[in-house]
Amino acid sequence: MINASLNWASIIGIILVISGVPLFAFSVASISRISSSSGDYIFRILNLIGLLFIPFLC
Repeated sequence: MINASLNWASIIGIILVISGVPLFAFSVASISRISSSSGDYIFRILNLIGLLFIPFLC
């Protein structure tokens, strides 16, 4: 049996998911800017990993 209800935790979760979509779109758009810039390769790789996976942690 599944007990589903709409409470404060559900509402905040829905808000986080909805607000995470533009953040993910911005992260994907900034990947090309970061990958084309000159600089340290390790910093670029860490920054790209962070831009792709940090929004999912929220």
